[in-house]
Amino acid sequence: MKPDAPLTRRMLSALGVGPEAGLVALRTLKRVVILIVGGTVLALGVALIVLPGPAIVVIPAGLAILAVEFAWARRWLNRMREWVQRARGSASKGRGPTPDPGATANRP
Repeated sequence: MKPDAPLTRRMLSALGVGPEAGLVALRTLKRVVILIVGGTVLALGVALIVLPGPAIVVIPAGLAILAVEFAWARRWLNRMREWVQRARGSASKGRGPTPDPGATANRP
């Protein structure tokens, strides 16, 4: 192998492994990094449900990171989006006219 070949190719060649194995290793590394980062963000979001903080923002962010690589996270994120849309729709339908606070006050 030439000395000016990329480092990863030289390392794979020294191990007696072809370039396909290197691609598999890089894909696996990418999945592991996404799992660690997304899982950590998701766990932080779950912890923020009981701790003071924006759990409503952090949980979808963790799911979005995980959804890059994992279908189960993509499904959960889609369910969460549908739930938010339904909640928005029902909240806007349930609202009536805003009452005047001065109209209900007891006057002498």
